[in-house]
Amino acid sequence: MSKSKCLMLTLSALIILVAGASGPAFGKKPIIDTCLGQYPGDANSTGTVTIGDIAFLVDYLCNSGAAPSPLANGDANGDCVIDSLDIDCLVENLFGSGCTLAECTCIRPTKGACYDSCGFQYPGDANGSGTITIGDISYLVDYLCNDGAAPYPPSNGDANGDCVIDSLDIICLIEELFGSGCTIVDCTCINPTKGACFDSCGFQYPGDANGTGDITIGDISYLVDYLCYDGDAPNPPANGDANGDCVIDSLDIICLIEELFGNGCTIVDCTCIEPTKGDCYDTCGAQYPGDANSTGTITIGDISYLVDYLCNDGAAPNPPANGDANGDCVIDSLDIDCLIEQLYGSGCTIVDCTCINPVKGACHTSARGLDGPAGDAIRRVQPNNAIPADYELVQNNPNPFNPITEIAFALPTESEVVLEVYSITGQKIVTLADAAYPAGNHIVTWDSKDTNGNTVASGIYLYTIKAGSFSASRKMVLLK
Repeated sequence: MSKSKCLMLTLSALIILVAGASGPAFGKKPIIDTCLGQYPGDANSTGTVTIGDIAFLVDYLCNSGAAPSPLANGDANGDCVIDSLDIDCLVENLFGSGCTLAECTCIRPTKGACYDSCGFQYPGDANGSGTITIGDISYLVDYLCNDGAAPYPPSNGDANGDCVIDSLDIICLIEELFGSGCTIVDCTCINPTKGACFDSCGFQYPGDANGTGDITIGDISYLVDYLCYDGDAPNPPANGDANGDCVIDSLDIICLIEELFGNGCTIVDCTCIEPTKGDCYDTCGAQYPGDANSTGTITIGDISYLVDYLCNDGAAPNPPANGDANGDCVIDSLDIDCLIEQLYGSGCTIVDCTCINPVKGACHTSARGLDGPAGDAIRRVQPNNAIPADYELVQNNPNPFNPITEIAFALPTESEVVLEVYSITGQKIVTLADAAYPAGNHIVTWDSKDTNGNTVASGIYLYTIKAGSFSASRKMVLLK
């Protein structure tokens, strides 16, 4: 600690000790001179310089106490001003370092301010505890943001010595306490001004939207709640502006996801003070295409949700883009197909970023039903009732279904056909066909019952065909 700080700490302790003192505790008697009865330093006129003179000058300068008599007795350093520099001089004289008391000064020194130049200052010790601790940070936050008590003297709050008490002083204290960057300024202006609660980089921890002190998945949830459900705003607002573009929006959510899972966005350390609030969903914001029911994962429940939305006027996905699994800006049965393929490992890849407000399609689009893929396949392999050129197992229709669906297959030649239904775990449910079929196109129905006539549960089922040397399988979804 610097010499000035040590002196200030000593001074604080001394003033506490002597509050209300009525007589000298100890002292030194300098040479008596002939300068109009002056005894510079003997502010309380006891005949010796003691700790009581320090208390007397503090009372005179700061509490409208009695003036030294003669006035020159208060001018310990002989500069014709009675101020806190005289208190510094007395401390140094009594404890053996630095200042020598002036033997003869001007007759009528002026009265200085309670605090001037470096008098009584301990910049950084905002709460006046005598040391700089994390409590000084809390004190400045309360002062700047919650109309708490001002540091006393004011200069104790001006840690960086720029004559403004603001969040930069808090940053300086943090750096001082944890060993990097800012050095506390020993002597600042007398009356620094009070700055804003939040300025430039003050108090900011961009990305820590919920103010826990760490960036976690909870900050993502907090921003979703803020942007989409009128939840509480980040405090300070800059904490929500992860990417530093002065707008809190779903791009900040994306930035947080990338930061947490190690690719892409870097959190911006210092952003504007008051970022604006953006839309709930923009570009790719907060989207999880395919997660139609917003559970956080893509499951068979999302298929059920889309069927209910498209066919039974059920609730829409929120955000709408979550229902647009294939990214074509239409929520329809093609998205259901895409989800089935995604869940069971073939074909469709979920599109990460789609349009904001996809339109709602029909319950079954032109690409579905016997007038869709099944019908197209049949027409493809049997134009005008011609014999199919190849074996084919066609996607069941409807799909998803409840409780009956049709399965079409094509045979280019007469064949022994075994058509069976299995659970997704491989357990055989029922045999739909085990016989010789002529060349041509055939349709078999399944009423969602097993071999024993029991109706099976909702879920994903596989149907397989073996015909001659041909074999194939497809997936279908029973939704009740």
